[in-house]
Amino acid sequence: MQNGKNLTIEEATLFIKAFERQETARQIPLEELAIGQKLDLDLIKRFILAIDSHEQKANIDAVRIYLAKSTRSGLNKEHYDVVLVPVLKDGTDLHKIYDRDARAALPTLVGNALPCPNVCPDLAFFCK
Repeated sequence: MQNGKNLTIEEATLFIKAFERQETARQIPLEELAIGQKLDLDLIKRFILAIDSHEQKANIDAVRIYLAKSTRSGLNKEHYDVVLVPVLKDGTDLHKIYDRDARAALPTLVGNALPCPNVCPDLAFFCK
């Protein structure tokens, strides 16, 4: 079964607005809620290249995106973040996040995203 699909702009807007409504209803101020995460394209390309050169590349068929919290350099407050992890055809993570097997590791995972656009005013010096 395929995981994920291409979305129309209307579908994407509907999904994002539904998330925003749900989270702000939980009393999370919009300026603290990271609705989106920005990752550099070069970082994503290197991540895909690492997957394509991995010894188990034939068994990797997806990427799982974990929701996370991190503290950006120079700040004292945790913000929403994401961590991208390759997923094997059997549905398990290549990196067992809670019980990692270092022999299967990629040289890097992806995370520490920029929580934009709505948190950017709080982190104006990070937003470019």
